[in-house]
Amino acid sequence: MFTIGTDPATQASLLAPQYSPETHMEAKVSEAFTWYRTRVNHDRVVDALVMAVQIAMDQSIPIEDMRRGEFIPLRAFLLLGKLLLQTGEWAQTVKILLYAAQIYTSASISLLLGIAYLRMEKLEDAEQALLQANLLDNRHPDIWAYLCILCIQCGGHRLAEADACLFQTLRLQQADPNILRELATSFMAVDKLQTAEDLIRRTIVLETAAMAGTVNPAATASFSSTSPSRSAKSGGGAGSYNRKLLADILAGQNMAAKAIEEYQAVLQDEDSDAALKLHAAQKCSELLHTLGRQEEIAAINQIITQLSNAIANASANGSVSSQ
Repeated sequence: MFTIGTDPATQASLLAPQYSPETHMEAKVSEAFTWYRTRVNHDRVVDALVMAVQIAMDQSIPIEDMRRGEFIPLRAFLLLGKLLLQTGEWAQTVKILLYAAQIYTSASISLLLGIAYLRMEKLEDAEQALLQANLLDNRHPDIWAYLCILCIQCGGHRLAEADACLFQTLRLQQADPNILRELATSFMAVDKLQTAEDLIRRTIVLETAAMAGTVNPAATASFSSTSPSRSAKSGGGAGSYNRKLLADILAGQNMAAKAIEEYQAVLQDEDSDAALKLHAAQKCSELLHTLGRQEEIAAINQIITQLSNAIANASANGSVSSQ
């Protein structure tokens, strides 16, 4: 009598239907999009799509066959690239997108590849990918936006190019709040505060409109999903983080009174997390000292004490619970 080995992996291998690599790839892609539509667990989406790509690579399926058969469609590569960028898996993202670029000629693949290289601080590779994306589609606002960020990261000698790229992304009606916020922080880093202020104000207007329902959030989302949202990173609302950035920019321009108003808005926002509020309160206290508004300082300092204690207690409780 024939018996199957006791090893679970061996049993699964023997009992599983024997699919061709092409059929297996298509099944994994279908599985991935099923999981993606449920929006339950994006890790499963990534696992399924990575498996599909791995099958293609392991089986050395000719590129021409991959292109003709579309066993892994372009949209699957784009989805996988975005999700991998969110996780910070830069090297794996690059490997998969370079493979995808052999199959499909796509501005979006080149853009994602450029973003991955930017995150890795491989500026020459990033520029090559982004210029290729721009060659394929010179009316894509996200491509111009990341070319702008690239020029800023290359140094002061390319700030004029950064300004030209910013002009193009705004001319093409860049409407992604996350990208506008990243542009703002990039210009903040090189002390171009008036430009940063304009960009963060645009971000606030767009996100306020989205929350009010006057703008469809899906319509403004482009490649912002390539990095975690502000709320995901901080635990606080994106709106309060935008206000904090605006206040920092105003303070940097010696507009202390207006900066205090924005910091106070962060303190009054119920969605702001404690760390964000503490930053706002500390900056507010410093500016109140500068303006000589002594009567308000005591109240702010009390808020600073309360927030510091709350953060310390939360950290202690977290340490205890993790032991």
